[in-house]
Amino acid sequence: MKNSICLIFIFFVLSLNFTFSLEFNIEKGRELYSKASLNENNLNIAKNYFEKLKSINKNTNLNPIINIYLGSLTTINAKFEFFPHKKYECALNGLEIMEKQINTTNSIEAMYIYAATCNQLPFFFNKQETSKYYFGKILNKISENDMKENPKMIIQLFDYVKNKTKYNKDFSQKIDLLKKNYLNNIE
Repeated sequence: MKNSICLIFIFFVLSLNFTFSLEFNIEKGRELYSKASLNENNLNIAKNYFEKLKSINKNTNLNPIINIYLGSLTTINAKFEFFPHKKYECALNGLEIMEKQINTTNSIEAMYIYAATCNQLPFFFNKQETSKYYFGKILNKISENDMKENPKMIIQLFDYVKNKTKYNKDFSQKIDLLKKNYLNNIE
């Protein structure tokens, strides 16, 4: 009896450590992702890190988010390709990876990465409406007080949508109001 209780306790402690480790890993991945567009070396470091995370997290709820990051990083790789057909191929491959995953999660983070990536693509990819749809979906989730996501990432999302997207003044005012309400709710 004592042995089984001891084993259960050890398993519990290890599972808590593993959960903390997963969150820590995704946090480091976010940091690497934010630097990926600066140069090709940073991009490769981030891609390798997310590939490693993917192999560790095969059957967890983080897997779709990790795949969205990998798809976005594949799309970012187009920036560093020399030939136009390679740029186009990278962007298409990245979009394909993300589009396989985006409907499998309700994560604000996954939708944010997908929408921001679509927003940055040239017009001929025809992803502006997709970007607008997912930013709208995210803002609806936030306005419904879905506060489960990383607060730092949510603040970045508000700033990104307001400063990097081409929406009208009313939409911008809605963003300011949502950000104000969000900040009041997390204090």
